[in-house]
Amino acid sequence: MLAHFIALGMAFSSLVILNLSHNKLTGPIPQCHVAFPYLLVLDLQMNKLVGTIPRNFSKSNSLQTLHFNGNQLQGSLPLSLANCSQLEILDVGENLIMDRFLDWLEDLQELHALVLRENKFYGSIRSSNKSTQSFPK
Repeated sequence: MLAHFIALGMAFSSLVILNLSHNKLTGPIPQCHVAFPYLLVLDLQMNKLVGTIPRNFSKSNSLQTLHFNGNQLQGSLPLSLANCSQLEILDVGENLIMDRFLDWLEDLQELHALVLRENKFYGSIRSSNKSTQSFPK
């Protein structure tokens, strides 16, 4: 069902906000979700989405807010999220994600809110001691 809506929406390449939260949507998140070049907010929270988070976040994306919380997503956080240099909010809480805490998250210099709760993250949280300040905001 979600894929059909997005397929129709591809004609809206100037889409800025896509809020499909609290809709009981099922199935995987289509890869094209993160392909809108001007998309600032992608809100898919509190649905029944399964599978993994898309792995094709491009360097030219404009994303500032990602809400994937309250679904049944699993796997790991994709490394391509590091391409979201303008990301301010990343909420993947209340899913089935199993991954170690990823040091590269600190590279997201605009990040204000990082929600990882109620998943299966493990490992130590430590700074990579890069020249930039870790989690400055």
